[in-house]
Amino acid sequence: MIDWLNDNSGAIQAASAAVLALTLIAVAYYARQTRYQAEASVRMANEMTEQRLAADQPLLILDIKDQKLPDCFQWDEGDLVDQRTGLSVRRRPTRS
Repeated sequence: MIDWLNDNSGAIQAASAAVLALTLIAVAYYARQTRYQAEASVRMANEMTEQRLAADQPLLILDIKDQKLPDCFQWDEGDLVDQRTGLSVRRRPTRS
């Protein structure tokens, strides 16, 4: 066995180098794909946050200080309700 290893040491070194090179390429590819997947996850999380925040915002922001509302609107437990359509708009939360 030792004689065979001595006789074929060049081939064994070449095969070992090839295996090491392939392993290095595989690790580099895996790292690249992992980074790409992590960036995609961050983008998806940011988009989900934007969607969640957009869903919580009212469709119409009113500035009604010292203004008389038309008769079709009525305040109902903090929401402004359109009596014709039944749609309601929440007041913008105030920061305290």
